[in-house]
Amino acid sequence: MSGSVPFSCLPPSKDDEIKKILAIETSGRYVGPMPVEEFLQRFLPSSKTPCPTLSQDVFDNVSGASSETAMYPQF
Repeated sequence: MSGSVPFSCLPPSKDDEIKKILAIETSGRYVGPMPVEEFLQRFLPSSKTPCPTLSQDVFDNVSGASSETAMYPQF
């Protein structure tokens, strides 16, 4: 976790110490490693409801808006 230089006489950076502290504080709070497919099925299962379809011009008024608030009149 120290620098990219294989041999150095410099003391370890503060980043290394912070990473060690973070690892200690968060120990036991991770799940994994887990295969991608298993993760997706467990945490992001496919929906039986199809996604809605939008018309091609649904965002046309956004690109021509004069301000951010003008982009959202329908809301």
